[in-house]
Amino acid sequence: MSRYSVKHLFVGNPMFAEVVREKNKAFAEHNWRGAQLAARVLLLVIYLFQLILTLRYVTYVEPFILMYVMLGLATILIPAGLHGAIAGDREKRSLDMLLVAPVTPGQIIIGKFGKTFLSLMMLIIAVGVPALVIELVKETASTSRFDLHISGVVGFFRALALVIATGLSMGGLTMWISSKTRSNSGAMLATVGALFVVLIVIPAIGGVMSALSPSASELLVSTNPFVLLYYAYNGDPNYGYPNLAENHGSFFLWPTITLMLLLTVFFLTLATENLRNIARGRVES
Repeated sequence: MSRYSVKHLFVGNPMFAEVVREKNKAFAEHNWRGAQLAARVLLLVIYLFQLILTLRYVTYVEPFILMYVMLGLATILIPAGLHGAIAGDREKRSLDMLLVAPVTPGQIIIGKFGKTFLSLMMLIIAVGVPALVIELVKETASTSRFDLHISGVVGFFRALALVIATGLSMGGLTMWISSKTRSNSGAMLATVGALFVVLIVIPAIGGVMSALSPSASELLVSTNPFVLLYYAYNGDPNYGYPNLAENHGSFFLWPTITLMLLLTVFFLTLATENLRNIARGRVES
């Protein structure tokens, strides 16, 4: 990394051509015929039907629940799409050709990670835009800010920041795991295991140790993104719920988001170094 500027990772990165190829493949004429066209039309109709129902019965839909759906999809779809980013290429022997191409390990990692970022943005548009519209409608219809049982648009954007940070950190962790494994199936199992530990085992340990160390238990439980999302959306003391925000909403949210972003950079750096070591092995052999 010392020999290259950060700029070369994003400006003129040849790996971004892979993103363009995926876009061209998605819009290729032969993919808009027959069964593929029917499947895409069906998915679009289902999505539009759900969107119309959501907006039609806007008073009965909680955008808070939609944010949970978005967070759940981000923690599943992003690792699912990235676990084979490096491991899959190693298994197919296509990584060897990529490593001797005029592209740096950092560019490879960022290029493959970029597809996940685009997927995250598409997920946010598909789920987040309806949630924001509903939030705006509910806030406009409320005669008093205390009529809201959630923290309004402010809570929406706090929750959105948490979803984005969680998706990026999960992607960074998955990229690092993929760079350490040799097969697609091995990367998938390792990724599932890591997510299970991070999202379930650690909070469970925090819950068990609550009697021994309340502060440590609160830290382990409340920094879980699924727990923290609740306080991100409901923890604004200005909306009449100071107890919810006393510790969780005002204290854990932004430090956790910052930590997730730092972990994303950390894991991507480790993945780049692993890829550089793999390249050295190819040269030495």
